[in-house]
Amino acid sequence: MREKNNHKKLGIILTSCVLLTIIIVSIVIFVPKNNKKTINNNIDTNISSKREKDKKVEDKGEESITDEADNTPKIEEEKSIPNNEQQKKNQPKQEEPKKNEIKQEQPKVENTQPAQQPVQQVQEQPKSVEQPREQTAWEQLGISEYDYYHKPMWSWARVDYKVENYGTLEQTHQACIEEGYRLQELEQISSFTCSNINSYAGNYLGDMLKTR
Repeated sequence: MREKNNHKKLGIILTSCVLLTIIIVSIVIFVPKNNKKTINNNIDTNISSKREKDKKVEDKGEESITDEADNTPKIEEEKSIPNNEQQKKNQPKQEEPKKNEIKQEQPKVENTQPAQQPVQQVQEQPKSVEQPREQTAWEQLGISEYDYYHKPMWSWARVDYKVENYGTLEQTHQACIEEGYRLQELEQISSFTCSNINSYAGNYLGDMLKTR
């Protein structure tokens, strides 16, 4: 019986100790949290109150500045009006410059460019244009000058009795006729002719004896 009572007492003591420790721990945990909340709330209220005060001060300052800014241009305008009038009175009258007395000096431009050396122009001699030479009569015929004066103008003609040998046309022609008669008597020809032969130039070269 005594042991049972002792066990009960010990259980009661232990439970009481556990409850006390729980109560102490809860007090330690919750009390500083509440204090912190109260402190934070107080700090927030103080900050908000200061901000409201600062805003009020700034609003008042801006209103005063705007009032001053509105008033300053009026004052400056009032001051500027008499000053401008005084300046106009104090300024001396500017005389108009005389047109004849003013001489505008034009800047002198110096030629810094080096003098150009004269270019020697080589005069090209005009090439002599050869004018086409007129062709001679024998060139037009395609023969030499000698043939033009000393050869018969007909290809079939020949000079049997040259005028160079007899001197004149009549003597040359007479010599051709006499030879014709002589041939008739010797060779018994039926007829003959003595023809005058001229050159390309029209000169008399002699007679040609033709028998039948």
